[in-house]
Amino acid sequence: MELADNEVRRSQADVSAAKAEDSAAEETAGVPVMRKLLVTEDNRMIRMIILHALGSHYRITCVSTVDETVQEIKVRRPDMIIADLDMEELDGGSFLDHLAAADAYTIPVVFLLTKKSTSAESRSLALGFRDYYIRKPFSEEDLQEKVGRILNTEDTWKNLQEDVQKKPEISGEKRTIVEKSISRFLADEQDEEQDSIPDTPGDLAGIQARIREEENSFGACEMSFSEFCVMYHLMQRQRERKDVTAQIVLFTMYPKGGMKRESVEFEAGMAEFSQIVNQSLRRCDVTVRYSSSQLLAMFTDCYQKDGRMVADRIMHTWKLQDMPCEVAYEIRTFPL
Repeated sequence: MELADNEVRRSQADVSAAKAEDSAAEETAGVPVMRKLLVTEDNRMIRMIILHALGSHYRITCVSTVDETVQEIKVRRPDMIIADLDMEELDGGSFLDHLAAADAYTIPVVFLLTKKSTSAESRSLALGFRDYYIRKPFSEEDLQEKVGRILNTEDTWKNLQEDVQKKPEISGEKRTIVEKSISRFLADEQDEEQDSIPDTPGDLAGIQARIREEENSFGACEMSFSEFCVMYHLMQRQRERKDVTAQIVLFTMYPKGGMKRESVEFEAGMAEFSQIVNQSLRRCDVTVRYSSSQLLAMFTDCYQKDGRMVADRIMHTWKLQDMPCEVAYEIRTFPL
């Protein structure tokens, strides 16, 4: 069955709500305080992916509207804001305007997006924000690496600024030159993030040939994440030219009865479930092992009602295996 609301609440409760009293208690106990991330996302699937990827490393608070973002900033100022530019109500430029009204200039903003937003880029320059971009779909490891690198960049920038302020001998024209050098350093880091967004779908011909070679076989085409990204962006381009319908399904496995995610038994359960999924799908469908406990599938040429029927059939088959693991799923009409 589809991921229940209590599962979402449980996941968010495990990693969210960076309470001031919790931070104070950690500092008193000598425990390093976790950095705070504020995620603006109305897509439950993307929220689950972010929580799963970053929840053990950061304190995460999830909101689903711009107004909630502003209110959360006033209560608990985050170290980073992650916002999905593909949200219906979210335009990059206007989002930054709201943040500016909340005096949040010093908070780095990471935009998740399918395509670059010229409005966000122009407004960030005009308002003085430092914004970064991560293209969807992204792997768990890629998200962890980029968020960590951006926070490290921000720390370096702040330390450089503080060093300049502490040196009275640096004044006037010299101070201006130093500050411009710091700004160039930050801009170079931002360009590195933005340049990582590809404009072409990559080695599409090779993947298409592989699928054609196996098109008479039974079951979905298992791909690496890089191959999945190529197919995803191909579908995105086709969707822009004609009516293309597909479903993205995220299956997440949870251990039961004291089992650990790192255990051999849990990995065996994931392998068994992956086999069930692949055997239940068509050759034109694709799957990818997204993380240690998640499987991502794309049902091509499929409407959401049919996609739910397929996912429910997979869930029924899994329950018959009587394995010591629970599985839940989220479904989203393409694109993410």
